Amino acid sequence: LLDVPQEVLVERVTGRRTDPVTGKIYHTKFAPPEDKEIESRLVQRSDDTAEKVVIRYKEYQAHIKAVRSFYEEKIITIDGSKDKNDISNKVVTTLYKALSKIKKSPKIVIAGAPAAGKGTQCEIITQTFGVVHLSTGDILREAVKQGTDLGLKAKAYMDGGQLVPDDLMINVISERLKQKDCIERGWL
Repeated sequence: LLDVPQEVLVERVTGRRTDPVTGKIYHTKFAPPEDKEIESRLVQRSDDTAEKVVIRYKEYQAHIKAVRSFYEEKIITIDGSKDKNDISNKVVTTLYKALSKIKKSPKIVIAGAPAAGKGTQCEIITQTFGVVHLSTGDILREAVKQGTDLGLKAKAYMDGGQLVPDDLMINVISERLKQKDCIERGWL
């Protein structure tokens, strides 16, 4: 669980920009683009505003309490407001220790509020441990982009700064977990 204070999340979200050509995500302060051409085409997602991240953070806080209590014995909390390399080292070290105790394909869950650094850490975990990365955010954004039934339903929630209801997400993830790569390599 990446734990990050609300004020840090607001700064991260409001500076986040996407290059529509490459799909790469930049940050105006922490990871600016390499050149002016890229900078000129960057766009901000409609839900990347201070107001919406505060709403999403409050919803996250209301829901994470149940997760914490259910996984009390297994959950590991990491300060996600530190330097991303320090966070990555802590995540990888912690996972090596935990995964050395299991014999099956790993099943890893990383949680955190919007902009807590989940995507950054998931890239590192995927590269280090070879697991399949299942990103609900990526799945939702692709569904919105494609105009699917899920995308249309999810867009209304996302544009309002709300979390997409569990029943929509559970169906999508359940189907994906049944696929061969997830069974054989494990998943994140």
